[in-house]
Parts: sequence; C-alpha cells; structure tokens
Amino acid sequence: MPVGIPDVTWAVLRLGLSALLVSVLALPYDARAAKSLKLNSGSSIGHLELGVLSPGTPFTVEAWVTADDLSDKHTLFEAVDTSTFSNSFYLGWIDGGWQVEFEDDDHSERNTCSDLPGQSLCASGSLTTSSAHHVALTFSGGSIAIYVDGVLDASGTSTATPSFGTDTWVLGADSDASGTFDGGLWMGELEEVRVWSRALSSDEVACLMDYSLTGSERGLHALWDMETGAGGSVMDLTGSWSASLVGSANVSASSTFSLMASSGLDVTCFDYDGDGYSGDAGDCDESDATVYPGATELSDGIDNDCDGNDETYDGDGDGLTDLEEEALGTDVLDEDTDDDGLTDGDEVDVYGTDPLREDSDEDGLTDGDEVEEYGTNPNDPDTDGGGVSDGKEVFEQGTDPTDPSDDLLPDDSGLPAEGDSGDPDPDRVDPDEQTALKGAYGGGGCSCHTAASSSKGALLVGAFAMMVSWWRRQGQWA
Repeated sequence: MPVGIPDVTWAVLRLGLSALLVSVLALPYDARAAKSLKLNSGSSIGHLELGVLSPGTPFTVEAWVTADDLSDKHTLFEAVDTSTFSNSFYLGWIDGGWQVEFEDDDHSERNTCSDLPGQSLCASGSLTTSSAHHVALTFSGGSIAIYVDGVLDASGTSTATPSFGTDTWVLGADSDASGTFDGGLWMGELEEVRVWSRALSSDEVACLMDYSLTGSERGLHALWDMETGAGGSVMDLTGSWSASLVGSANVSASSTFSLMASSGLDVTCFDYDGDGYSGDAGDCDESDATVYPGATELSDGIDNDCDGNDETYDGDGDGLTDLEEEALGTDVLDEDTDDDGLTDGDEVDVYGTDPLREDSDEDGLTDGDEVEEYGTNPNDPDTDGGGVSDGKEVFEQGTDPTDPSDDLLPDDSGLPAEGDSGDPDPDRVDPDEQTALKGAYGGGGCSCHTAASSSKGALLVGAFAMMVSWWRRQGQWA
C-alpha cells in the first residue's frame, strides 16, 4: 500500500482498478475504433449517394444507426429514378413508425400506405433516440421483414417487386419530384451500411450485426464501413462501388458504435460457403461448400465430412479405410461386419470372401471356421472335390473335408467308394466282389446289393460273402 493513503481509501481504489481491468479484458480483442457517417446535425443538409446499385431480388439492406430525432419524416434508404424521381424502394421512419414502399411512381411517402396498400408497409416499431440500433430489412417472394437489434420488429407483404434498374441509391435523404434530396433527412450517425443480393435469414441478421465485415462474404453486394475514403468519397469494401458525400455529410473519426472486426471466415455463426452449415454447426472448412458434416468422404486427401479424418482413416482397424468400407457397405466401426471370424480387411484383401456374408460359399461352414479350424477353401463349397460339401463332411459324415477319398457318396451298394488299387478293408465286400457274386448267381439275377428277393436268398448271399472273405484271408481266393 502506498504511504499516506488510508486503508479504506486504498481498498476502494483497488476495487475500482480491479473492476476496470475486468471490463477491459471483457472487451472483444478485435473491437474496431470505428469512424461513422454524420448526417444533418442542426440545420445542415446532406446525404450519402451510394450510386446505381443492382442487388436484384431478393435483397437485404442493413446499417447501424443513431437517431437524434424520430418525429416527422426521416429516410434511411431510397432507390430513386433521378429523371422522374419515382421510388423503386424506400425505407424510412415516418410519424412514429416504419414505412416501406416499392415502385411508387408519384406518391408522397405519407400517402403511400393508403393509396398503394399492396405495394407498401406501414407499421409501428421499436426504434428510439436514446441508443444506437441495428436496422435490417429483408425482402423475398413478396415478404417484407424489418429487424431492430436482431429481433423482428415489423413484417408485411407487397404485390410489387422493385426493379431498381438505373435508380440511384441514396442514404439519409428523400426527393419527392423536387429534383433535390433535401426532404426526409436522417439526423444522426450511420455505420456498417450493407446491401445484400439475397434475403438474410433472421439468424444471419442476428449473427452478423455486431461484426464489421470484410466485403467478401457470400451474397454481399455492397459494404460501406465508413473507414476507407478520400476527399468526398467513401469506398465500398466489395470493390464495386464508390459513394459520394453530399452537402454537410461527413465521416467522423469519433463513433458511437463499437463493432468486432472480422478478418474473414471467422464469424462462426455464419455459413460463409452456403453449404447449410456454419462453423458453430460443425463445418470444418467454411471456404469449401463440398466440406460439411455428413458429406460423402472422397479420395482427395480432405476431411470432407468433418469427422476429423480424411479417406485414409481406418476407424475400426480392420485394414480397410472408412472410404473403402462405405463403398463396400461394411460397418466402419466393426472390424468383422458379418461376424464370421475374419476381419473385413482379410476377407477382401487376403481370402477374397464376401465381408457381408458369414458363409461366402454356402457350404454350411462360416468363412472363419473354414480358414482357422478346418483349412478348407471358404470360396469352394467342396474343397477336396470329393462330391460332398465341406459342411456335410464335418457335421454329418464326420469325414475330412480336405480328403476326397473318404467322401461318403450315395451309390448302388450303399457303401463307401474304395478307389482302384488294393482293398483297404478285406472284411468288406467291395464292388468288384459284388460283381463276382452276381456272376456266380446267374449274371446279376441275384439282388444281393439291394433288398433280398427272399429271406433264403439273403441268407445264401450272406453266407457266401463270409466264405469269400475267409478264403481271401487264407490266401485261397484268387
């Protein structure tokens, strides 16, 4: 504590300094010490002539304003044919409320709402002289909306659509067939005057109103921030127009307004590229309309869908990139989509099986069982070519699905096929022996290999077969 300052006084000073520091830190770091357009203070007369603008329809106009007086008639925007002084567009505050008119050929603004009700809007509003306000008007498809400080203040419809043509746009004054712009003067300050070639949404109006923009924003037709100019001109930041100061209108270095200066693509509530997503909504690249949440991932090295990864990412670690899995229809978050025991990547790259089917060859064994347990081919239903499917060999016959010699095939004997060399089982009558038996009983008249014709015949055949077997074991049968 400094010497000589009482404790109470020092405590108050410290509290005040702390509050000041907090308030300074709370200010936006990029707040701009702005200039503003000063119009018609006292008895002076002046306006800003914006030039021949052509925003088309739909369109939006907006500005930050202060009003020294709101009685009588005060003009914000007017687009006028300087040869006939007919208005294609007018926005002003008349007798305590808003007035908008389109394509007014020869009517005074005060008479428009009664004379041309389908082409005008007259409505009460919340504008005051006590503070600065942001004012915006949007027009689209016959619908008019006026916003004050980002909130809808008045609305209506019009059967007329402004053509603009070669009309001159004027800020802060009106001309009713007098040849001069000396009526309906706006008295106060204006800044960040914008004209858009599209109708901003209510969210966009509220989003952008506190920012000083760059002039490159999507759909921005003209922008005067009152910062750039020389002599009697004020430059438009889009680079297309130049406004002229007329009469007492002047640009002052002092300003009532404090806006945050945008450097471009940094207003996160605004959809710069028109893809339907702002930065706040998850758009990871506001300079590219093909990049947004849910977009199709492309093979271009870019994170198209804003999930934090490009097409080389393999989310489930199965050896396939997410882009490849999307093309195949497999699950990007499941390494084994069909639950057959093989990863999707191995099925595609190693075994050539279908990662969406657990049994690619439909032989009764899953692809994983064929590869990992039985050593069979998951793409061939009969790996050993023995005539019996792999699944039937495993589950029904109990034979080896990789050995063709043990496949149990249905034949006339009802016995296994033996092959051509040797007799692996001398206790069993093989087909050759059956043929010999048939010859011994009259060239096949005996039905020894099928149902016996009589119990006696069956007994004789059985007895003879046993004798043949015994003789072969004794080496007495050729």
